[in-house]
Amino acid sequence: MESKPAVEPGSPASQKSIFVVDDERLLLDLGAALLRPRGYEVRTFINPAQAVATFQNAQRKPDLIITDYSMPEMTGMDLLAAVRSLHAQQRVMLVSGTAGPEVFSDHPEKPDAFLNKPYLVDHFIAVVSQILQKKD
Repeated sequence: MESKPAVEPGSPASQKSIFVVDDERLLLDLGAALLRPRGYEVRTFINPAQAVATFQNAQRKPDLIITDYSMPEMTGMDLLAAVRSLHAQQRVMLVSGTAGPEVFSDHPEKPDAFLNKPYLVDHFIAVVSQILQKKD
């Protein structure tokens, strides 16, 4: 029995790239495991500074960056500010198990979405899809 791919080649998801940034390897692997079968091209980064450097040097910017808020070297809001200083329209989704939306309420830059961890898989995928469907 032959299995069908989760996403047909040429579908909108098959053409979208996502950076996932988290200091916990398990959560990086989970993000990739949720997104790749749906056709997204996923790159994971345990080091937020490396994600920013890769972003800076990328000819094609990712369609979305999903980042944890609380990381040792740089917060998710610091990462958001860094990538938006390079590409103002960059879409960013902030996730956190330790903080709420108040972490960006006074910040001049806002994420496109915020999710508290733990989150339901269907909700996570729906929010990713909604962000990627937004027009610039």
